[in-house]
Amino acid sequence: MNVVYFNAEKFYRLAYDYFNYENNLDLAEKCIRMALKADKNHSKSIILKGEILLAKNNTEKALRLFSKALKISPNNTFCLFMIAKAYSLNGQNGLALKTLEKVFNKNFDDNDLLSECYNLKTDIIAGAKKHKKVLRINF
Repeated sequence: MNVVYFNAEKFYRLAYDYFNYENNLDLAEKCIRMALKADKNHSKSIILKGEILLAKNNTEKALRLFSKALKISPNNTFCLFMIAKAYSLNGQNGLALKTLEKVFNKNFDDNDLLSECYNLKTDIIAGAKKHKKVLRINF
């Protein structure tokens, strides 16, 4: 492991803890900036920066970051999930479902992530059915 990657990973882990366990977006952002300064192509840091942006309701910029991370790490199923989640939050449910299908077509052993993917798919479909029902009632 080279020193640059080590530094990026160290700052990423700090940012991850601040974001996921302490819900401190400011400190998480500072650490992610330092991680990406050490290695601008550290895909985990790019994805976490996208997650932080999603938490701040900046879905467009988050989508750009997730796309960049996916180019660096094309088999990253978590990144695909985050893209689907961002599409869903942006009201682009068709794209979200297509992206989730890419996740389901990959072979991976992360049952927690698979469960999150199915929950997102269920929420999208349930929301679409609910809207159809409302449209039938109103017209």
